[in-house]
Amino acid sequence: MMKTIFIIAIALFVLLGVVACQQKADIKEEIGAEMMNQPDLSQDNTMMKENTMIGGDEGQLLLAGTTSTYSEFSETDYKQAQQDGNVILLFFYASWCPECMAEQQAVYDAFTDLNDSRVVGFRVNYKDSDTDLAEVELAREFGISYQHTKVILKDGKRIQKSGERWDKERYLVELTDASQ
Repeated sequence: MMKTIFIIAIALFVLLGVVACQQKADIKEEIGAEMMNQPDLSQDNTMMKENTMIGGDEGQLLLAGTTSTYSEFSETDYKQAQQDGNVILLFFYASWCPECMAEQQAVYDAFTDLNDSRVVGFRVNYKDSDTDLAEVELAREFGISYQHTKVILKDGKRIQKSGERWDKERYLVELTDASQ
């Protein structure tokens, strides 16, 4: 009798385990299907200008602007902008960061409206798969502790550092004030 109860208990335990595993597999499949239907925001180039290559030997991608340019970070072009005495915006961006992606449109719009060749901006990769050693060093130099931080430089010195979310108007005000 005891042996029969033991066998039934084991059979129930195995059956419950099989059902739980099947439910887990169904949930994973459901989540996977949902993820496949989501847009890949890390590769969203709808806000980006034509894939115009500019500057240094890396030929980084111009993201916005014509007179005041905003482009992917290039150590060569960053150093040149410093030597030229430009006002420089560094936007520390992570491809996985929803806050960065949301704010990116404001940066594009501001640089599209800016008309000052002494103002340049760089999107600096931060703690994502595109981050290179120069970007890691730049983040360390300015004490960046999280993505979507902005740094404005004038005459090679930091005059602004902010982790707040800025809209287009705030970018325009801060960059215009810095260039005067």
